[in-house]
Amino acid sequence: MCGINLILSTGPTPLQAPLEAMQGASRFRGPDAAGVFTRTKENWQVALGVNRLQVVDRDARSNQPMVSACGNYVLAYNGEVYNYQDLKNRLINQGYTFATHSDTEVVLYWLQEFGKEGVAAFKGMFALVFIDLQEKKAFIARDRHGIKPLFWMQREGLLLVSSSINSLMASGLVRVSLNREAIDDYLAFRHVTGTHTFYREVFALQPGTVAAINRGRQLETTTIPHPEPAPAGIKETLTEAVTLMFDENHPPGLLLSGGVDSTLILAILHHELGLRGVNTYTLAAGADAGWARQAASQYRAHHQEIPVTAEVLWRLEEYLQHTDQPIGDMAGFATWLIAAAAGKNGNVLLSGAGADELFAGYNRHRAYDYYLRHHRQSLLAGKLLGTGPLPKLLPVRWQQVLGSLAADPQTTYANFLQTYAIRRKRKAPKLWSPQPNLKDNLPRALEHDRQHYLVADVLAITDNATMQHSVEARVPYLYDDVVAAAAALPAAAKLSKRGKAPLKELLAMYGGQPYAQRPKLGFGLPLASWLRQKSTFWLWEFLLKDSPLYEFVPKATIYRLLRLHRQGKKDYSMQLWSILVLENRLRRF
Repeated sequence: MCGINLILSTGPTPLQAPLEAMQGASRFRGPDAAGVFTRTKENWQVALGVNRLQVVDRDARSNQPMVSACGNYVLAYNGEVYNYQDLKNRLINQGYTFATHSDTEVVLYWLQEFGKEGVAAFKGMFALVFIDLQEKKAFIARDRHGIKPLFWMQREGLLLVSSSINSLMASGLVRVSLNREAIDDYLAFRHVTGTHTFYREVFALQPGTVAAINRGRQLETTTIPHPEPAPAGIKETLTEAVTLMFDENHPPGLLLSGGVDSTLILAILHHELGLRGVNTYTLAAGADAGWARQAASQYRAHHQEIPVTAEVLWRLEEYLQHTDQPIGDMAGFATWLIAAAAGKNGNVLLSGAGADELFAGYNRHRAYDYYLRHHRQSLLAGKLLGTGPLPKLLPVRWQQVLGSLAADPQTTYANFLQTYAIRRKRKAPKLWSPQPNLKDNLPRALEHDRQHYLVADVLAITDNATMQHSVEARVPYLYDDVVAAAAALPAAAKLSKRGKAPLKELLAMYGGQPYAQRPKLGFGLPLASWLRQKSTFWLWEFLLKDSPLYEFVPKATIYRLLRLHRQGKKDYSMQLWSILVLENRLRRF
């Protein structure tokens, strides 16, 4: 795990100071070792830096940037390629020798041998920069699922690439210019969509993409093909993933909520790997705490509950200071609090991220399935119940569902995605190509969540929150073979048992029926009650002065949400959290 920084220039721009600033801004991503590589050759300057978090191999010879034995190739690499031993054996058969036990050296020589096409063989999470010094060429790549971040900025004669937007901004070479379209996305979805970021000049490399750079010209992108699916089911592939991600020499901890996803990982560690005393962590707040305690006891883990009260919100500024861009999901702050405690015992955490998107685990998936199967009845119910005094008597969740229904299935799902919006999109975005059969929209919705919501929200907050404490998060559900096995299942099969049926059935095999049957609550903090406490009123002191936020969210709107929430008439905790996070970011412009 690392933070990587690259500057390529075909002009006279001095690169040493900007690179040092980028390295300094991302030090927390890899505090164990820092390395820099620079080269100037015929008006082609390269400055490459890596902050390394030592995980797989703690040998100093595995530090980066790593240069090939011939001196022609350089690699900066963040992540883990879990099948590196298989690739290493193939390279040995071709005559390669290795000086280290790291996956970094394997990645370097694999790309030396096969070029950018070789990225297709990697199973894992990664973001990388590979440079051919002889040919003055380079390419960057990001894993298929977007687990590891990679951002870039380019203008004529200059290219910057980094694991962190904050590092790009620290270089002094990027214009601090607000991307107003990103704010529209944020107000609707609580995160930025697509390749855009909050900065006009900065873009995110899409998951599963290789971008070639030839002598400072524009990036030429290609899609990384998916590997051949493994001929195995969910149990076999998930067990393989957990096994590959568990290092006995440096045992990882587990983010444990007591829900299906994390409890199943713990059950596999216990029953399939025969492990006892795995470090598990949860926050001592909300309903999750009791369930996590029960699961840890059943599967004989060493469980740690992290005490939290509303006073912890005084640390919000500390958390947001190192986030790359606003994401209005309180689970990021919760993960950050857990990682702070877990980092004292080790630098790796397993996470259940990705299971909801792969196996239809969100409430909106069930609501959308019902809407598609009963299209006419749903629209009629929405029309009859959506007007007059009756809707106000219904539970808030039903009000939200009824208010989202539209004749067009894409519009309906776009509305579902904007349930906690501060301001919905005036025109619903087109999420996928039109489907002649109504039911075919369901797998498209699941895939949309996997490609967009999972990447821009869940994985982004997981990586950022853990790496701020120099902790690597590993996500077994997004191992390539697990993803392929999940994709082979029909959407209807996933949605039985109120969603995630294959995982619930597997968990029941390990004695986890109670966790499979418990209601889905979502991972986070008891923010709704906290925001009603007078001890948190300081959070809104910015309302007493000017703020750039008011250009996008009127002060009157914020006061209205606050008033209704504090009176207990509505739960606007998600919207209010999004406002707090956005205001913090806009203050920097």
